[in-house]
Amino acid sequence: MREWSETSFGHLGEIFDGPHATPTRRSVGPYFLNISSLQNGRLNLSESDHVSPEDFAMWTRRVTPVEGDLLFSYETRLGDAALMPGGVQACLGRRMALLRPDREVADPRYLLYMYLGPQFQRTIEQNTIHGATVERISLKTMGSWPVRLPDLREQRAIAEVLGALDDKIAANARLAATADELVGELYQRALEAGDCRTGWFFDFFTVAFGSAFKGEFFSDRGAGRPLIRIRDLKTFSPQVWTSETRADETIVRPGDVVVGMDADFTPTPWLGSEGLLNQRVCVVSSAHSRAFTLEAIRGPIAFIEGHKSGTTVIHLNKSDLTETRVVIPGEAAARRFDAEAQGVLDTRVNAAAEAGRLALLRDALLPQLMSGSLRVRKAREVVDAL
Repeated sequence: MREWSETSFGHLGEIFDGPHATPTRRSVGPYFLNISSLQNGRLNLSESDHVSPEDFAMWTRRVTPVEGDLLFSYETRLGDAALMPGGVQACLGRRMALLRPDREVADPRYLLYMYLGPQFQRTIEQNTIHGATVERISLKTMGSWPVRLPDLREQRAIAEVLGALDDKIAANARLAATADELVGELYQRALEAGDCRTGWFFDFFTVAFGSAFKGEFFSDRGAGRPLIRIRDLKTFSPQVWTSETRADETIVRPGDVVVGMDADFTPTPWLGSEGLLNQRVCVVSSAHSRAFTLEAIRGPIAFIEGHKSGTTVIHLNKSDLTETRVVIPGEAAARRFDAEAQGVLDTRVNAAAEAGRLALLRDALLPQLMSGSLRVRKAREVVDAL
């Protein structure tokens, strides 16, 4: 194994920060990259605002992000980062900075994994300035932070292994988006077939409400059983487990249709592992497929949510469902939809499970590769075996 060298973060390239102001935000135009744009090592442009061409010229006087720049936040959301893609016109927003790599010293994709790795994350924590309202890091001292670096050939090899896993995860995400779109189109076709049925929500759907598990039985991950709470409906990764057993407990399985009952009521298939349903979350089912249930309740649930938007924090109650009328496809059209759509939804659920396994493998390999304790050849053998 080649020797790793001790160097500093500033030696890897040049650090720039964005303007300390906010332009007028628009719905079209060049992207305005903000901290919400950074999501688990990837740049999510759907979370970015836009600026006018005039503001873009002003906001890029110091630096214009180019492909391969390492984007990161130096305030509030510390520790996340992403690489700037090619073909995108964008400027840095407030609290955002970038490292423009010296390509003779550092490989951009390797730098991203180094930044996200546990060693550099500890360095960030050690240098975090805890203010009265926000946490931040000083860009003035960041350049002197110590880092360990292999040679360029080893960097590229490490990035290739980890990047292969991330590429597979991204492919699964694209598959999920395609599956969602197809299921929606199939349901619309079923509605347009005619002979629709009309009735009250509980005429067609059954709802299991979550139980009030006691905090005294809460435990860390891996101890007991995972508890599915509202916050987990975005990540599908429960952070709280419980050792409690209840007579009224509901077990949620992959693909079950879950609905949060506070703030955001959007129905979603559960894409995590089997777990227990906590209070203020419910599971909806019907005599038809889970794909049917998911699509059929979207409209009624959105209607309820829309009529509660005037309050500060909205809540979904059983009485809301009891008083809601629904229109669903006729029996024959529903059976055709079940036959066509459930397999598509199952594909999405399976893709999510595979993405979860790939992410676990990536997260296990990342610290070992970044510390030099695992040879790239061994890691590549594991990835190639998938």
